[in-house]
Amino acid sequence: MISGVTREIAGASHTFRLKTRAKRAIEGRLDSGFMALMGGLEKDFSINALTVIIAESMNDGAGASDDAAEDVIDELGDEAAAELLGEIVEAAFPEAKEG
Repeated sequence: MISGVTREIAGASHTFRLKTRAKRAIEGRLDSGFMALMGGLEKDFSINALTVIIAESMNDGAGASDDAAEDVIDELGDEAAAELLGEIVEAAFPEAKEG
């Protein structure tokens, strides 16, 4: 099973997980392969991509609205939200961190 990340944000518990449904939705919405997106974010940070990835990984990988993701990002701040994204990706792809 793909590992997830659970955080307490604004008094509510949120679990983020990059299940296959979430990755497919991210690819479809951002019109790019998942790994290309991850590599691209390191070079050219995108609030839109951050919002989409957070939204689709919310609710244990079942997804949530962009509005819900924006609330999470606004509560955390852009930098902490990007760090959360890194944790979510590392949880889904632990071998990438090791390699």
